[in-house]
Amino acid sequence: MHKNGKTEHCGGRQYGYVRVSSREQNEARQLAAMCNAGIRAEYIFADKQSGRDFERPQYKKLLRRLFLLAAGCLVFAWILLDTEQASSAAKSLWNLISPFVAGAVIAFVFNVPMRAIERQLDGIHKEGLRRVLSIVLTIAALALVIMFVVEMLAPQIQVTVAALTERIPTFIEQTSAKLMQLMDDNPDMKAWIMEVADLESLEWTKILKDSMGFLGNQMSTVMGSAVNVIGSVTSGIVNLVVSIAFAIYCLARKEILARQGRRILYSLIPEKTGDEIIRILRLTNSTFSNFISGQCLEACILGGLFAVTMAIFRMPYIPLVSVIIAVTALVPVVGAFVGCVLGAFFILVDNPLQALTFVAMFLILQQHRQSGTPAVMSEVEKVLDLSVSAVLKIR
Repeated sequence: MHKNGKTEHCGGRQYGYVRVSSREQNEARQLAAMCNAGIRAEYIFADKQSGRDFERPQYKKLLRRLFLLAAGCLVFAWILLDTEQASSAAKSLWNLISPFVAGAVIAFVFNVPMRAIERQLDGIHKEGLRRVLSIVLTIAALALVIMFVVEMLAPQIQVTVAALTERIPTFIEQTSAKLMQLMDDNPDMKAWIMEVADLESLEWTKILKDSMGFLGNQMSTVMGSAVNVIGSVTSGIVNLVVSIAFAIYCLARKEILARQGRRILYSLIPEKTGDEIIRILRLTNSTFSNFISGQCLEACILGGLFAVTMAIFRMPYIPLVSVIIAVTALVPVVGAFVGCVLGAFFILVDNPLQALTFVAMFLILQQHRQSGTPAVMSEVEKVLDLSVSAVLKIR
């Protein structure tokens, strides 16, 4: 092997480095020697640089990869030796980065309508201004949707809660009257209950005193819980603000962040593997962007169908239930069923028979709704298959 050829072993995998001093020199002999030594081509790094200094891009790339592999081995050994401390550190790290992960997810979702809005602003030639306007319009549009949903739900929920509040005392009175009538009609059962309960021998004063003492002892616990709740709410608000700010930053500089991500990726892994990962990420972005768009459209159509069908059957709470169905349908698979349970509960308060009709109507409409699902699932399965193939190639 040439004197400028080096090999490194890390984790059972061999890396090779080749350097020639000028572009006129041919490194083919060194590369062939590396391959004959059993080193795979994607793990061989070659530079055509002078030996006067260490400005060698491929050599630096090799050192970065070896450093990351060594650091990964050390972290893995630490996890095995001190699982409890590693778990605590991982939890702390997750608490630190979770707002940024949430911000990245928000940016991914917001990017779908933002791209559509940005395409409509092609007349604005200043790219920075067009990007700012598209972000502002996207946030404004989503805020209007949220305000519309709240305006639709809040009055209906208030009416429903008021109706429940009025009917619960009546229900309790009716139930109590039926129980008393049952007791009067069955004196033997009444005597047995009185004997078992032994209500007359109870020391009501002592029971009341003990209850007051228990409540007094629990006040400190309640206050501590209240402080914890306030702290959790404050932390949640701070994390939400950080997530939204990070999402706006990602949307404003998404092209730059994508370029930087590619550079980092290609500096850490072989070019062939990086190309495969980039291809899968692009397909994932396209597939799930279409999925989000289709899910929003499907939710609006489903809410409209429920509104029309409920109006035909003259069911109560049409605006409330149809909006709930549309909003919960945004969550794949289980979302619509959650909306069905909530809608059936609201209708049950007014008319139990119509609640059963609503459930049957939901099952029929849900069956028709599934006709659009296989196309989406096939795209998702395609992404998963490509991911598996990429992992196999990497290994």
